[in-house]
Amino acid sequence: MAKQVDIAQKYKKLTDIEHVLLRPGMYIGSTQPHTAVTWAYDEAETKMIKRELTWNPGLQKLFDEVISNSVDESKRHCRPFLRLR
Repeated sequence: MAKQVDIAQKYKKLTDIEHVLLRPGMYIGSTQPHTAVTWAYDEAETKMIKRELTWNPGLQKLFDEVISNSVDESKRHCRPFLRLR
């Protein structure tokens, strides 16, 4: 009986949403800011320049998923892309 109590204290049953919110790294990757020197567009100079940027890889992954799923859905149903202006 003591072993069951230890297990109940060690593990907690989570809902799907609680699990995602507590452990986002398992689903979208790192949520820590990442800094690197990379190419970026400079509007003032209207050209690409190399500079240090900081971004969140998890947020980038979410954006990528939305775009990828939209393209897949469009291809699956043979609908043309929506053009944004």
